[in-house]
Amino acid sequence: MEIHFDADVTAIEIHTGQLFEPGGLVHRWAAGISREVETWAHAFVPPHTSEARWGTWATGKLEASLYRQLTEGAGNTINIEVGASAPHARFVHEGTAHEMGYIYTTAGYANMAIVDSWIENRQLRGSADDRGFWMPVTRIPGRTQYHLRVRGQKANPFLIKAYNRAARGHQSLHPM
Repeated sequence: MEIHFDADVTAIEIHTGQLFEPGGLVHRWAAGISREVETWAHAFVPPHTSEARWGTWATGKLEASLYRQLTEGAGNTINIEVGASAPHARFVHEGTAHEMGYIYTTAGYANMAIVDSWIENRQLRGSADDRGFWMPVTRIPGRTQYHLRVRGQKANPFLIKAYNRAARGHQSLHPM
């Protein structure tokens, strides 16, 4: 009786450092994800998706400030950053006055109870002493009106929308 025993031994050697280096498989995948998120961010950034009550005077500076960056972290990690560097990006993305619902001047904020009582009692005529309570608001170019307070801007989280849209096509990414 003869017994035959055959075995194939295969050794797989993986150099993880090469995967994460620029040009490596993981690095190329991360670069593709960052490009996809940035592309969706361009689609969702105002004025393309604006819910502005009075229309928008968007200049395109927010969209022009979109960027993406890949950096190597500690160990075998790659950090993907997609963002907007415009000074007003945070206020568009997160909204304004989300805690109180209204925006006041500095003097009006310090005396919020007085300003709110004026509005409730329809005492909307100001005197020279309370000039700091009024803020100029221009909804139509060339026509400025003065208000004691204005409603805050609703948040437009265009970067989160972009990430979630990109995550739909990749099982490894989880929506926020």
